Amino acid sequence: MNRRISSVSGSLLLVMIAFVGMTAAQEKPVYVGCARIFNGPTATVVYPASDPGTMDTNRFSAERKTAYLREIHGVDARVVADTDFDPTATPDNLLILGWDNLLLPRIAESQFLSHNGVSGTFMNGITIAPGEDLLFARRSTLSDDHRVIFWSRIDPELDRFYVVPFVASDFAVFEGYRIQHQGNYANWDAVPPTRDEAAEMEFRTYRGSAVRMAEGEQHEIFVNGGTDTKTAEAILAARTQALADIQDRLGSRPLDARIKVYVYPDLPVKLERTNVPNTTHSIPRLNEIHLLQRHALSETAHEDLHVVAHQRYGPCLSTALYEGFALAYEQDGHQTTLDTVAAHLFDEEQLPSIHELLDEESFRVLAREGTGFAVAALLVQWLRAQFDEPKFAQAYTVERPGVETLAAALGTDATALEAGFRAHLNGLAEGAMSALAFQRAVAESQHHRDTGNDEAARAAMGRALEAQPDDAGTLYGLGLMDLEAGRTDEGVVFFRRLLELGLPTDSRYRIFAHFQLANAYRTQKQTGKATRELKRMLALPDLYDSHGRAESMLESLRKEKKSR
Repeated sequence: MNRRISSVSGSLLLVMIAFVGMTAAQEKPVYVGCARIFNGPTATVVYPASDPGTMDTNRFSAERKTAYLREIHGVDARVVADTDFDPTATPDNLLILGWDNLLLPRIAESQFLSHNGVSGTFMNGITIAPGEDLLFARRSTLSDDHRVIFWSRIDPELDRFYVVPFVASDFAVFEGYRIQHQGNYANWDAVPPTRDEAAEMEFRTYRGSAVRMAEGEQHEIFVNGGTDTKTAEAILAARTQALADIQDRLGSRPLDARIKVYVYPDLPVKLERTNVPNTTHSIPRLNEIHLLQRHALSETAHEDLHVVAHQRYGPCLSTALYEGFALAYEQDGHQTTLDTVAAHLFDEEQLPSIHELLDEESFRVLAREGTGFAVAALLVQWLRAQFDEPKFAQAYTVERPGVETLAAALGTDATALEAGFRAHLNGLAEGAMSALAFQRAVAESQHHRDTGNDEAARAAMGRALEAQPDDAGTLYGLGLMDLEAGRTDEGVVFFRRLLELGLPTDSRYRIFAHFQLANAYRTQKQTGKATRELKRMLALPDLYDSHGRAESMLESLRKEKKSR
């Protein structure tokens, strides 16, 4: 029986960066193939060091992979250069990096792998095209007791997306983050292993189905089924507007190359063709955006921002700075959201440092807890306010992200940088305490409503109103609670206060405050007042069938009047 092919990948919370292999260390399930590297208990990550020009970059990439294995998966991992490798000290697993690794010929016979550093063939027939990467696992030729995993990619920028691919098959060929070809061996113990062609999957044929259906000065729109020409043109218009807004606000010049926007009808199709289980995620270094159709039609600019930032500043090796830049832009006009996060963390004594934000593994934890991205956005906002654009560009593209290297790029020292950011967060937190109290009270009220404790829900909502006396939603909620409890006069007071706020005519709270007042007056047998409120409701825009509801109640009032 052929072994099943499987590819497992996870995604970070909120903004959706596809970090692969997020399985917690304590779970320790028994995987096969390349996922053996995550099962430990020990591993050595070997990087190529014979070329002085790439040695430092290679080591940095290896250190990131080691930290990922150690902090996320609990593997006791260490780093060693291929020039210093001692086969007698090999632990349970080896992770060998790079096409030019001196160990590669020792673990891959010529009939198993032939590669010239640009392209090659694998297992007598599987093509590795230029720009593609190879991941494979096999029994070590260095020792009968060990396993080796080879991963050809060394790229600190892409390390943030695929630190080490979490693939439970014996081998996979990648282009960027997409699996092009994947399979298992016929016999794991054979030296070298042989192909089981029945247990392979070729994905390149799927990817060839994208059709270019629209193009503009800065975009090309490629669709993968389910999109007509009119929709493709609408997508082009939405993406053009999103990019124009970014360029206006940031003062960016036109892009050097057009953005390729790949559009998918639904998530299963996107997953099949990109191997990324996320509705919007892309790797903008490739100048591509991959979106579901509903996102492509919106003017949401998150992925476009990554492309613009890459051109404006260069490659970013820090997830906190990379995502923080986009989120800081998106939250412009919604600053209370970010400030309230700072207030919550301040209140819980959990405000992270710059060091914690720039350390990839601690940032993964912060992101999973749901606070990392918001604080990253606050960091980027603060940096851009404190330092000029040339210095921020140096910080954004720092080669070994950390508080010391960031401070050096900005012309200051780490202690001063940490202290300045902490003071900034403290100030934001103190100013947002009322917003935090409001959010907590609303959440408490909803909890009590869900558990059937209406009086406790009413009390909590009252505390929310104390924190933000002019919040329309709170006034509406309190009014509704009082009406439901038979406290009609009290409910009327809240709806009258809501209408005094002068909300826009298309505000649902304004529209339905008239409806609830009509309900209250109807209960009190004040038909004239109820009718006036419904007519005022009809004078406002028809939202959520508001006109239909008003007409229905008016008809009921007429019938009640006749029956008297």
